[in-house]
Amino acid sequence: MKKINFRICILAVCFSFLMIFATGPKTRVEAYISPYLEMPINYTSSVDNLQYPQTDQFTALTGTSGVGMVVIKEPTIIKAYLNWNSSEANSPVIWFSRDIKGIDLVGSQVTLSSSKNYQVILLDTGTYYFNYTIKANNSYNSSSYIFTTVGACLVGQYANSTERIYNSSKDSSNLITFNKMETGFLSITAPIDYYKFELNEKSIVTINFNFLELKDINLYGSACVLKNSMDANIVEQAYNSQGAQYNTITKVLEPGVYYITMKGTTTITSLVVKKIPYVVKAAVSTSYYTKGNVRIHLKVPFEYTEILVTKGKVSKARITDYYTWSTYQSETTKSLTDNAYSVTANGTYTFRILDYMGNYSLYAVKISNIDKMAPAVSGVKNGKIYQSAVTLKFSDGLSGIKSALLNNKAIRNGAKVSGKGAYTLSVSDRAGNKKIIKFKIK
Repeated sequence: MKKINFRICILAVCFSFLMIFATGPKTRVEAYISPYLEMPINYTSSVDNLQYPQTDQFTALTGTSGVGMVVIKEPTIIKAYLNWNSSEANSPVIWFSRDIKGIDLVGSQVTLSSSKNYQVILLDTGTYYFNYTIKANNSYNSSSYIFTTVGACLVGQYANSTERIYNSSKDSSNLITFNKMETGFLSITAPIDYYKFELNEKSIVTINFNFLELKDINLYGSACVLKNSMDANIVEQAYNSQGAQYNTITKVLEPGVYYITMKGTTTITSLVVKKIPYVVKAAVSTSYYTKGNVRIHLKVPFEYTEILVTKGKVSKARITDYYTWSTYQSETTKSLTDNAYSVTANGTYTFRILDYMGNYSLYAVKISNIDKMAPAVSGVKNGKIYQSAVTLKFSDGLSGIKSALLNNKAIRNGAKVSGKGAYTLSVSDRAGNKKIIKFKIK
């Protein structure tokens, strides 16, 4: 009987211990990563073309939650992996924050799965904190203390940004160097990049831009925007993944200050800005007086599809006037096959240039050095015989008198000739025109 009572007492004590454990906490985990210990980053040339990290690249962490410090020294794409024992825990969540407590989020929290156990995030320079939480499986033996272990690995890709100012704005923009590629970095903390350039003369500006396509980044809504000095949009061009030819902005811009913004996503960007002066100039075949035609050669620094010329000064109000620019049976308006035109008389000639974007521009050239007329001579006439003295007068209203000879000797304007004999008067102007008069005095 005593043996039976003793056994009953033993069973009661065991049952009491079982009840204590059963009603105690189901799991108890010592969760700790030192937030002051910098987590290593394994850098690679491309996070997209990355083989799965090696085992020795993972850091073993114990606990269902934790935080570790991440130091970014230059703009970087981070791919954060987390491995866990699915028989012990599930539903892992990871995120980055600016604070140790994980409250000031950078981006959003990401719930991982067996098919995707990583998060991609773009971080500017600074100190951040990697956070994770994970739930213990309900089916796990709840009557004992457990310590689940996870593995964390940070893989990084440098952006190689050329930005001098990472967190840029209109008032603090990155300066554009023409014809040089600018590499930018759109991150969670700096989602818009501002660039600035200035034109000293009217120009065709071409902007070629690109947004790096990453497997886990959505580029929908990404765009390049050209703005004026007041930060108002001139044109906004959405990114097109079909090719570089679709990611171009071309505009004719007046002298001034302009801005470019890259926005709408987080990724690495590239930008090349080129300018071509939109200033037509002209050269003439001669600047001296001539008795021939003058050829005008236009210097057009941009691509064009048509050049028309008409005699006379044309205002901008008539730049598209049909009657002014119609070449049909016109004696004054001509279509040029190249950028040169020969003129036969003095006057103003207006050229209309149509560029490859459909814009018209006018350029006027004034010609005043054509002189096809011989000098005017008065006082004597060719072939005449005079009975008394004569007074010789000569002039040229265009190029001017170059020389006057009487019987091969220089003579001044207004000279009086009284001696008997035969005379030859030769008067030349500066354009090469000459008047010869032969006369006699008896």
